[in-house]
Amino acid sequence: MSDRLSKLQQQKRLIEEHLRWLEQEIEAESGQSVDSAKPEAQESTPPIPVTTAIPLGSKDTPIASAPVQEEESVEGISDELISRYAHASARREMDPKLGCILYAVGALAFIALVIFAIYWFGYR
Repeated sequence: MSDRLSKLQQQKRLIEEHLRWLEQEIEAESGQSVDSAKPEAQESTPPIPVTTAIPLGSKDTPIASAPVQEEESVEGISDELISRYAHASARREMDPKLGCILYAVGALAFIALVIFAIYWFGYR
């Protein structure tokens, strides 16, 4: 089995485990009993450690690779992610509509300059 295939299968298992956890949390918040919800799935699947996402450098890099310590809180993880990616969200691209307007104004100014130059040097 190739290394990439095993990584993809591991990612699939992690996603399935995360979906099971989300279902349990939704059931707990909605007031249903967590113990009565799918006990056979909980017993047959060994617990998979929680992982954090890392940016993809290439197509061979797994999305979730570094296990998170159980003591870390959600706030600590979110603060780390915000500090890591804050610069990417702070960068703003130019609005496409504004770019089109600036391009049209520049093209019209250039045409007006050419017409003025033809008049100034050709007909005077």
